[in-house]
Amino acid sequence: MLTGLAALITLYPLITAAKWAFRAAAGTDLDLIGVASQIELGAAADGYETLMSDGIVHLIGRLHLTSMLTTVIDLSEKLQNEYEQGAFAPFWKEGLPGIAYDLVFNGRKTIYIGTAITGYADLGNPETFGDWNSSISYVGWFFIAPQHAALYLAYTLLLCIISVYLTKRCNGNALTQDGLWLAWLLYLLPPWWGAFITYIQALIWMRIFQHLLTVQQRRTYAQINNH
Repeated sequence: MLTGLAALITLYPLITAAKWAFRAAAGTDLDLIGVASQIELGAAADGYETLMSDGIVHLIGRLHLTSMLTTVIDLSEKLQNEYEQGAFAPFWKEGLPGIAYDLVFNGRKTIYIGTAITGYADLGNPETFGDWNSSISYVGWFFIAPQHAALYLAYTLLLCIISVYLTKRCNGNALTQDGLWLAWLLYLLPPWWGAFITYIQALIWMRIFQHLLTVQQRRTYAQINNH
């Protein structure tokens, strides 16, 4: 574990540079060789120490939700008004089912709070609005829509119960259950509802595939016995 951690820390600057290079290449005609060149040029221009420092700051920022929660609290009155006017989607609309609902009944996809908060909090360049998002912390919704606090807790509990049930139905062992707890940590605390909905969808597909394979195995076994 220590060896793996040391290797990860050593390579983290290059991993971060690669991530930004792939994001910059999205929607362009750059191939893998071009992206690799961008990574090499970025690493050479910034230097290893700068990349390491920026990478550590970025990593800590990913884990640090307190500052964004403070921002949500400061903007709570404005966010409540914007929410009531439908400026951004409620928490239950995040994810594929919510997108489908919006497209069918509204004809368009409503932005999520993670994207909207970047504009309300005046984060970054206004021209980049919609290109990135930020977390608000799990309790952020209590300040955005306090009238829906009970529904918010019930929705969270329902998704947790569904994910536990599906994990067990997928013959989840201890390692699979650890993966579920990690998903709760990574997806529910920020909260990234769309990502957690996708995780549940993956569990559903896993269960379907397992069922189909079991049926096929039983048929094959029956055919062998009949012969």
